[in-house]
Amino acid sequence: TRQKPVLRSIVHAPTCIVNRALPVHVSLRNSIDINGQYGSEFTEALMELQQGDWYGPIKSTYGNHFVRINQRIPPHLPSLDDVRRPLTKHWQHQQIKQKKDDAYTAYRAKYNIVIEQSGTDSDV
Repeated sequence: TRQKPVLRSIVHAPTCIVNRALPVHVSLRNSIDINGQYGSEFTEALMELQQGDWYGPIKSTYGNHFVRINQRIPPHLPSLDDVRRPLTKHWQHQQIKQKKDDAYTAYRAKYNIVIEQSGTDSDV
């Protein structure tokens, strides 16, 4: 898959109606983060915009926006030193989760749980 550039900042134009849930200035976001917050239609539109000019309205999950891209950072593969710690934490978390899941499965295998259904609704 083709990596998308990181947007250094997105500036929303001030409007008469201010949505306090949205920041006026968004700094250093990658396309995955933008997609998660604003939706794929908005993200795809941003990727086509030139740096430095105002564009809009651009539709997102929050409504329409006027935006300006101040800077783009080209995609790059991170170094091993940059990813070692988060990957190690993720791997350790997965190992702990797997051990817990295995233990619960072993515990459940030792018991036979039967839920008896009553014949009338008045017993409920």
